Amino acid sequence: MPDFGAALTGDVRGLRMGVIRELTHGPETDPEVREAVTTAVGVLAGLGARVEEVSLPLVPRAGAAFMALCDSEGTARHLASLRSRPGDYDRGTRRRLLAAGLVPAALLHTAQQARALIRQQMRDALTGHDVLVAPTGHRPAPPIASFTAPITSKAEAAARFFTRRSFTTPAALAGLPALAVPCGFSAAGLPLSLQIMGRRFEDATVLRVGHAYEQTTEWHLRRPAL
Repeated sequence: MPDFGAALTGDVRGLRMGVIRELTHGPETDPEVREAVTTAVGVLAGLGARVEEVSLPLVPRAGAAFMALCDSEGTARHLASLRSRPGDYDRGTRRRLLAAGLVPAALLHTAQQARALIRQQMRDALTGHDVLVAPTGHRPAPPIASFTAPITSKAEAAARFFTRRSFTTPAALAGLPALAVPCGFSAAGLPLSLQIMGRRFEDATVLRVGHAYEQTTEWHLRRPAL
């Protein structure tokens, strides 16, 4: 295993950093999130990183592709228990797994194709950049209660299940290392986060960028009053 600790030098001078346009400046991204991430990127630029925007047009589809694949695999794994002990699952998980069991094979094939294209776009972008950065989510961290609220429309279902996952799943679909670090709080006091993604097996570079940002800011030291 590499000595990851040795990479935590605080030095990011000359590192090439690509800001994913569709996630950072897309219409779904909350202004507070956009401002916090833009400010965080400015901090890293001030430390000597070379920053530019990159476009990954298929990344906003990542959440839908991920759920089609991941939830279908989950259904296959849990099918016997879903049939014999459905009450063991919370309502949200049970609903997701049962719905995924109805996904047709043709749609799964499309999701696999989408995954391959997203992976290629991510890896192509990393040929010219050492890391890619974006928000970890399109909104501040949501209250727990928001996940149990009833879904009242198709658009709301898409936003709740697909949109937020389009921020956290691209690296997973592409098989790339990713790290999230605190980068601020919303006006309501909810945390905001910067995501850093790197090339395959270059986890040390991802950790190096995250560590450098943390050493220059104090967001990770904030604790809620309990």
